[in-house]
Parts: sequence; C-alpha cells; structure tokens
Amino acid sequence: MGCPERDQAALSRPRHDAKEQLGLPTDCILLSIFGFVAAYKGHKWAVRALKILPPQYHLAIVGGLHPESVSDDTIDYVLRTWTREDQRRAVDDHRVRFTRDD
Repeated sequence: MGCPERDQAALSRPRHDAKEQLGLPTDCILLSIFGFVAAYKGHKWAVRALKILPPQYHLAIVGGLHPESVSDDTIDYVLRTWTREDQRRAVDDHRVRFTRDD
C-alpha cells in the first residue's frame, strides 16, 4: 500500500550475524533505539544508563536526524557524553554504534 515491503530474509538473520556486522562481540547484550534521533525518544537517557551498565552491554542507535530537526543536539550530546573520560574508567570503548536504516 505505499510502504515498501521489508526483505523477510533480514528479519530472519541470526542475532550473532547482526552483531558481527556491527562489529560487536557475538555474546554482547545489544540494546537498540530505532527511528529518527530526537531528544524526546530517550537517547540521552540510554547513553547515561549504558555508562553504568556492565561492559557486555552495547547500544545501537539505528537512524539519523529528522530532516526538519537540524537544530536537535541529541547526536552531539550522545557523542560528547560517551567519549568523555569517566573518572572510574575510559568510556570510549565502542559500546555505542550509530547506523542508518536505509
């Protein structure tokens, strides 16, 4: 009806294959947020939570800015927060992945 159908093969991909494609350990626990990146969706809370979760937790942010939200600073905030040196440990350890759903 107006929306193209998804390739069903992508929906049946084993989890470990998807994690490998993202460059993540296959035994990690992957948290995901899908769609346009916007402050109201909780991306800022997700990265704050990830900082206190054990290292086997990873976050995939799937999507990009909405074309009409060029002034939204959510992506910049996530990058600044994640890459800032934490006094307890270095947090720039590639546990956050940005990808697009093209």
